[in-house]
Amino acid sequence: MTDLPSATSQAVVPTSSAPAPDDPLPELKKARLDAAREAYKQFVAVWKKGGFLQEEEKHTWSLRLLEAEKDVARNQEETVAAYQAHLDRMFEFEKIAKQLADARAANPENVAAVVYFRTEAELLLARAKLKR
Repeated sequence: MTDLPSATSQAVVPTSSAPAPDDPLPELKKARLDAAREAYKQFVAVWKKGGFLQEEEKHTWSLRLLEAEKDVARNQEETVAAYQAHLDRMFEFEKIAKQLADARAANPENVAAVVYFRTEAELLLARAKLKR
């Protein structure tokens, strides 16, 4: 079986932090992050077992994890790390999609979609870095 993105392929984002004085919802943000991590982990587990997932599903859950990580990030460095983790996941998806297409286990449009997702993640990361 090919290497697949792991549930630990994530940004270095604090799992607990002191809430900002103007942030009344830190518990909900942390709960959302935990839920996104768990959902992403479960989707990857299904994929590792050979379960069929559309590229959109894998991408959507990576984006949801990214959004949750950004929401709890305490500074720009942690925000950029969240974008980098999303890009890393998209590079893994692209690698696997190409391997599957080469083995005729996937359609070429799957590769095209994943290449789009990867380039989108690169653009998002570049924009995040410019905000420094």
